[in-house]
This record gives sequence, structure tokens and C-alpha cells, in this order.
Amino acid sequence: LLGIGGGVLWLLPSGSSETPVEGPGTWSFDADLPSIAVLPFDDLNRSDSTLVFVDGLHDHLLSQLHKIGSLHVISRQSVLQYRGSDKSIPTIAGELGGVATILEGTVQRSPDRVFVNVQLIDAATDGHLWSQEYDRPLTADNVFALQAELAEEITQKLGVRLTAAEEARLRGGGTGSLRALDLYDEALTLRPAASGNREANERVERLLREANDLDPDFLEAYALLGGCFAVRSQIGYPRAWADSALVMAQKALALDSLQAAGWVTLGMAHAQLDRLEDSRRALLRALELAPGQPDLIGNLAGTNVDLARYEEGLLLAVRTSRLNPHQPVPKLLVALINSALGRWEEA
Repeated sequence: LLGIGGGVLWLLPSGSSETPVEGPGTWSFDADLPSIAVLPFDDLNRSDSTLVFVDGLHDHLLSQLHKIGSLHVISRQSVLQYRGSDKSIPTIAGELGGVATILEGTVQRSPDRVFVNVQLIDAATDGHLWSQEYDRPLTADNVFALQAELAEEITQKLGVRLTAAEEARLRGGGTGSLRALDLYDEALTLRPAASGNREANERVERLLREANDLDPDFLEAYALLGGCFAVRSQIGYPRAWADSALVMAQKALALDSLQAAGWVTLGMAHAQLDRLEDSRRALLRALELAPGQPDLIGNLAGTNVDLARYEEGLLLAVRTSRLNPHQPVPKLLVALINSALGRWEEA
């Protein structure tokens, strides 16, 4: 069992055989879908404190776009290396598996306002498709409303028609407390380290508990705190922390069960308690609500494999590898599943 970047990779028995399980065809990546990579936003303040805010806005926008089923969104992990890159847009797009469009932007935060400038670019021609400037009073409500508005504008420019359920999900969640949002964004920056480092994990807990003290209805903070608890058994804490993760997941779901975050945390907690069927059901529900979230797809792939649902896991593993073109773990998972099925050339 190898925990990497919030996902879980199961090492499989080589040469195992099974009757193929047919997974839903919609889980395989459709290359004809509109596709986009959102490059890290440029922090015009050039400050460590505002960079946390800027990266948080970038992360939240990607989370919004992941809720849209007919859009292929490259993972955050695969675009981070292009921060400040001098590579051309066509070169970046090619390195990201031939993504069709690129969104880049700048953010500036003043004590009472936030300024965001974004431009959508055709990756093949480097031509501008759309650009927009936003100047809003700096409130948490405005930040979350801006992210939803951006997601809607982007999908419209790409010719994607949102369903009523997707529109509702884009408007859900969030917080009205700017201080709680800042704490949550700081916790997000520590999330990768928190799965392997006790000090980082406990720092995340303190930040998120303070965020929820400020806003008891901040569901994303409950969900992220639950995820922090769910991985603790991997870094030397008692397994009982998974029960605390279940409590946080249930708090998030009680606030809004149509947001994927609570279901993801619920799936992680069940997995740590070896309730794999329960974990699979929770992750399947999360996938319905956030069909483009790469880490979720990878976790569900691993859970299916652990349940010997290899064909189903393979479809998901291939999909997450395409959403994570610069990440080796999804490709390794595809190789391992093919090995388990005796498909040596594919492996």
C-alpha cells in the first residue's frame, strides 16, 4: 500500500485472472470532449501571503471545473510546473497531452479589493478566444461567487452546456468568512505534505479547526479536515482516527450532500477501516458530483482493484492518467492492472 499525493496505489498480484467486469463506458476519457489546462495564476503582489490566496483561488476554480461532466480538465499537479514558464502555449499544450485550450491569469489582492484578469487561449494557434477582467470588493462571498462565474464563463466559451444540477453545484459550498477562507487556503498548501508528515498534518488540523470555529457551516473545511484524519494511520497515528474522519465527512454531507467533498472524505475513511464496498459506493457518488476530479478517479480506480474489479479499475486508471499527464503514479497503476490481467505488452 503506497499513499501518494492523496491518492492510494494498490500493488497487484501479477498474472491473476478473472472474468472481465465491464465498467461504465462513460468513465473512459473521450478525446473529443472540450479540454482545458488552467495554468497557475500569477500573483501580482509578489508576496508569500498573497500567493497562498492566489493558489487557493486557482485550486477552487479547478474544483469548480471538475464538477462539469463534459469537460476534460488537466490536474493541478500537472500544471504547477508551468508557473512562470517561458514555454509557448502550443508547447505547453503538447506536453499536457494535446489539451485544446489554456487558461492563464493574474490576481492582485488589496486590503479591500481583488482584481482578476484571465484569458482563454486556443492551444494550437496561440490565439486568444476570450479575456475578462474582474474587480470586486474583497469578501469571501465574492471570491466564491467569482469562481462560479469564471467556471460558467469558461464552459460557455468552450461550447459546453451546463445541466441544471451542475449549475446548482457550482453555487454550493464556500464560506462567508474571509479569515476562514484564508485559513483554509493555507491548509490547502500543506495538504500534500500532510499525508506523509505528522507536523504538517497537525498544522492542517489547527488551521481547519479555527476555520470551522469561525464558520461552522464551512463544509469544505470539514471535508479537508476529515481527509487529514483519514491518512493518519499511514504516518503512525492510531487507526481510530478514521472514525474521526467519518464524523467530519458526515458534518460536510449534512451541510450539502450534493457537493463531492464530503463523499470523497467518507470514501477515504471507509477505506482506512477496510470497508471497501462502502468506500466504493461513497466514491462512486462523489464521481457523479465531480466527474472530472483526477485524485478522486484515481482513488476509485484503486478501490475497484482492491475489490478485484480490475477491468473497471483499468478504465478509471487510464482516465486519471490522461488527466495527470506529468504524474507517474497513474501510469504505474495502469501498468500494474494490465500485469494483473496478464496483458504484458500493454503493461
